[in-house]
Amino acid sequence: MSLRDKNRAQYRQKVLAAAKEIILQEGVKKLSLRYLANRAEVDPKTPANLFGNKAGIFLALLPEPLSEFIGKVQSKNADNAIALYFDFLETLHDVVSKNEQYYQELTWGLLSSREVSHEKGPKPEEEVFVKNLHEKLLTILQAMENSQQLQEDAPLEAINKHNVLVHVSLATAWANGFIDFAMVYQHTKQCWRLSLLPYAKDQAKSFLNEPNMLPIK
Repeated sequence: MSLRDKNRAQYRQKVLAAAKEIILQEGVKKLSLRYLANRAEVDPKTPANLFGNKAGIFLALLPEPLSEFIGKVQSKNADNAIALYFDFLETLHDVVSKNEQYYQELTWGLLSSREVSHEKGPKPEEEVFVKNLHEKLLTILQAMENSQQLQEDAPLEAINKHNVLVHVSLATAWANGFIDFAMVYQHTKQCWRLSLLPYAKDQAKSFLNEPNMLPIK
């Protein structure tokens, strides 16, 4: 790595560390590129040069929680596809619950940002997250069908679109402060459960009707 690249990497880390501090201590609404540069003790133009805009900052902060989430998901037992489907959701809940306020602010920042720079930095791409979520969950649904946990005529694409839409809609309500993430988890879990029940074969149906899968009273 050249000296220039090392300096760039150091500035990048300084700016991201300062951004995380601002979000944790003051909320995402307080984050401006000028204020961020001041907190990071860098030139006022540095955040824009490195990330393009605030959306670029938010996107650059995502790999840390996503890597933790992906690592935990990959450690799950993939032999039981229907269990893995709900483990995916439970793992997301566990990661977010460790620092819900920070992730709520970060999510709100991504959803509410409409800064687009065609020359530098990425544009807000929550649609990329939704696409990745859709593809990952569809793969697990296909594994359920292949392992005969779901009927062969189950409309996997329709089920998947419905379930992704439910989760993203609830997460948006959470990001706006209308509900907490525990409610996102519980309502998503029940919607997913009900979407699978009509097409579940005997063993899968028994799993979906286990006490820990039923709504909390």
